[in-house]
Amino acid sequence: MGEALAELDLSGTSVTDGAAATLGRLVNLRVLRLGYTAVGDGTVAALEKLAKLEVLVLTGTQATSASLAVVG
Repeated sequence: MGEALAELDLSGTSVTDGAAATLGRLVNLRVLRLGYTAVGDGTVAALEKLAKLEVLVLTGTQATSASLAVVG
């Protein structure tokens, strides 16, 4: 079921880098909103294989500009 998920909004939740592996398995994800969560570079790295990802919101997270090069 999760593999068919196209949009996910986790903004303002308690999600952390501990969820990175799970998020990285959502191969059909096109939109992912993680604003104002505790995610960082570990999560961004896990998203590298999400070829369909078009929108990624990381406002107010611990992700650095260095990790953003991974997802383009």
